Amino acid sequence: MLTTVAEYYAGSDLVVPAKGRIGGLRLTATDTGFSTGQGLAVTGPTIALTMAMIGRATYCDDLDGDGVPELRTRC
Repeated sequence: MLTTVAEYYAGSDLVVPAKGRIGGLRLTATDTGFSTGQGLAVTGPTIALTMAMIGRATYCDDLDGDGVPELRTRC
């Protein structure tokens, strides 16, 4: 179910600007099969990826990869 929520936010800017926030980044979950995008890598638990996509910068602390600093500035 969490993967479904992450996929929704990754493909939409309707509720929050998540799709735009992750542009140019490759998000890959370490605990589920969720992955999306192209570009600088961001990896971590699905919940942390989802929360960062919707603008919760504190969850970037749970993420790894070259794209984390960029994602943090967008949150």
